[in-house]
Amino acid sequence: MSRPPIRYNLILYAVQTDTFRFNLKRKYYLLDVVRDTDTPTNRYVLTGDVGAPYEVIHVLPVYDEQDITELENTLKKMKDTIEVKYLQVMQTVIGEWGYRRIDNTITRQYRIIESLNK
Repeated sequence: MSRPPIRYNLILYAVQTDTFRFNLKRKYYLLDVVRDTDTPTNRYVLTGDVGAPYEVIHVLPVYDEQDITELENTLKKMKDTIEVKYLQVMQTVIGEWGYRRIDNTITRQYRIIESLNK
């Protein structure tokens, strides 16, 4: 995939502020991470556990403002459980982003959701 029609990338850094309440809503958060989209890439092109288990970083390719609206709706469900900081990346100085599209059913987040449903 050479250049998908992405307007910019949004880096999200999320820290759990209330672990107990976050765990009660964890399924909604994970469903957003593995949610399928009609775009050429996955919802998040990177999910990293930089400060596991209480901190995570995501890279969200933004195709249009609907992506931001959907993200805000997800974060409203997680209200009072995480603190999120954003960084909007309009271009890179060196190199390119590694965009991908993989089957979300093989991800760790998907396996966690399956275990929560048992």
